[in-house]
Amino acid sequence: MKWLTAHWDLKIVALVLAVALWIYTSGQVHADRTVDVLLRPELIGGLGDNYQITSITPSQFRVTLSVPANRWAGLPANDQLTPRLEVRGDLAKSRSQEFAVTSSMLGIPSDIRIERTEPENLRSIAVQWDYIVEDTLPADSPPLANVPPGLEAEAHLDLGQVMVRAAADVIAREQQQLNRVRFQPIDLAASNIKATGAQTFTVELSPVANLPYQVVHAPTATITLRPVPESLSLPSMPVAVLLPVNQLGKLAVTVFPSRVNLVVYGPENLLKALKADTEVQAYVDLRHGIEPGPAQEVPVTLLAPAWMTCEPLTVRVSAVAVGDDKLPDAVAPEHTAPAPAPTDAPTPTATPEGATPGTR
Repeated sequence: MKWLTAHWDLKIVALVLAVALWIYTSGQVHADRTVDVLLRPELIGGLGDNYQITSITPSQFRVTLSVPANRWAGLPANDQLTPRLEVRGDLAKSRSQEFAVTSSMLGIPSDIRIERTEPENLRSIAVQWDYIVEDTLPADSPPLANVPPGLEAEAHLDLGQVMVRAAADVIAREQQQLNRVRFQPIDLAASNIKATGAQTFTVELSPVANLPYQVVHAPTATITLRPVPESLSLPSMPVAVLLPVNQLGKLAVTVFPSRVNLVVYGPENLLKALKADTEVQAYVDLRHGIEPGPAQEVPVTLLAPAWMTCEPLTVRVSAVAVGDDKLPDAVAPEHTAPAPAPTDAPTPTATPEGATPGTR
């Protein structure tokens, strides 16, 4: 075991020399590595709040680096560099500066060499900026999305001009090209689809993403939803008779025609959901009384939802006393229409069987 301790001083010197040689040689071994370089406006400093970057040329490129073995771990794992650049204070008013493509510019150690670039022979990066100003641009009405069937919608902006903030040349270009400030769509899917009248509400607008300027004050929009007017044909609707209580069982009433073709009008969204056989009833109102004798022209009344209207319509009605076998000559034999229970019915309308509906 004496050989372990013999000449210990020489062994220490040998160990130190070996470590030094390893450190030296590790720094001399290089390997190539290609990375992407991304230049972002927010990573360029030295301009202050009164300026805005307008262009970086090129804003993205690739470099192949010769990296010493001992520097390999210091490079980003995603092979992407996002260097920070600093504009010289004395160049702020010149609105541009070129940055040489060097290890220092890329933010990497100086012993990492740049072997080549893509695009080839890229030597510098050009950065341009301009003064920030505030001015107005015309506003565009927001798109209206998911408007329920049967409803129509429109938007009115409270401001026709919108204040924006950007570099002077950006705003000048937008004004020259007659571009308008665009806003995100307004979703109307939750609107009341059973509304019988106009619905109005106000929303604050949000600009679309990636505009080249900042919207200082977003306008509001007043949204109005209205039912779309529509017509619906209800063919061969029976006409009922409404008599006063004291004449029930005493008169036989004949209606000609006993069925009519109705053309009704109302909001499209409600007409589509209408159940005509249960929600609409045509009848003649004889509660004022009717005497046996020649046929009379009587208006048809409609028992229907309040939002519904139709064209005026009359039918011929005659009555005979119960037990009297003689029917009036003016009316062809027809079945006697059933009488609904007495009620206050809305005023209404309809189109006679075989007639052409009137134009509203």
